[in-house]
Amino acid sequence: MAPFTYFKIGGPAKLFVSVQKKTELEELVKYCRREHIEFVVFGGASNVLISDKGLQKLVIKNLTKEITITKQDGGAIVEAESGLSMNILVRKCINESLEGLEYFMGLPGTVGGAIYNNAHFVDQLIGNFVLDMEIIDIDGNTVVRKKDELQLAYDYSKLQETHETVLSVRFFLKNGDKKELEEKALIATKKRATTQPIGKPSSGCMFQNANKDGKVLFAGMLIDQAGLKGERVGDAVVSDVHANFIVNAGKATSKDVDMLAELVQKTVHEKFGVMLKREVFSLS
Repeated sequence: MAPFTYFKIGGPAKLFVSVQKKTELEELVKYCRREHIEFVVFGGASNVLISDKGLQKLVIKNLTKEITITKQDGGAIVEAESGLSMNILVRKCINESLEGLEYFMGLPGTVGGAIYNNAHFVDQLIGNFVLDMEIIDIDGNTVVRKKDELQLAYDYSKLQETHETVLSVRFFLKNGDKKELEEKALIATKKRATTQPIGKPSSGCMFQNANKDGKVLFAGMLIDQAGLKGERVGDAVVSDVHANFIVNAGKATSKDVDMLAELVQKTVHEKFGVMLKREVFSLS
């Protein structure tokens, strides 16, 4: 699985299949639910750490990518299939002068993953722009979930508990000025390029920001102040560009990453009394 992940880490899948159409994804997931077959759906696999032993289940690579824009007064409803690249979605919306998602330019992964994690850029949450989504529930039924049902919060959606499968997402975006949207997207991409270890294998921020006594404490700042930049276990290294990134410096294993993450958590807790919570999902 390593070549299919941003971390470039992970052993073999028991079974692997890719789907191109939403109907294929829907039929396959329903079949798995009906036959009690264990499965996991991957989009960009940008926020996961897969075990060195691999996955003893069916891996479904989601390559669905259709997008539909329906103009309305003051804006448009944008429906995007869950396997669509976030960058393609953002670019399309900017081209249509639709405002809201421009700060997510440069975000790795797909629409489904972004909703599953309620992806954020600074104080912008992608969930703020969601109307509803079409999902397959754990009983194998195709249903529509309203935004409020997702219980969207920082780095969280209820999908992380229900493990329902996202087929498509509908956003409502207001009309905007294309030039201004381009400028905002450029700001976002420049910020990522200058503050993150772009081009090195990683799964983005390893830990969520913490909250202590009502104050937000940035995980990267805590890790940096703990003197952990450059700390390594095997080929897993705390980035010297952004301390909340653990990068694969060559042949890192999932065990290397886990051990380094535990070291970071322990050190930060000892120094600041804060236990960092992992943002990257571990799969085995």
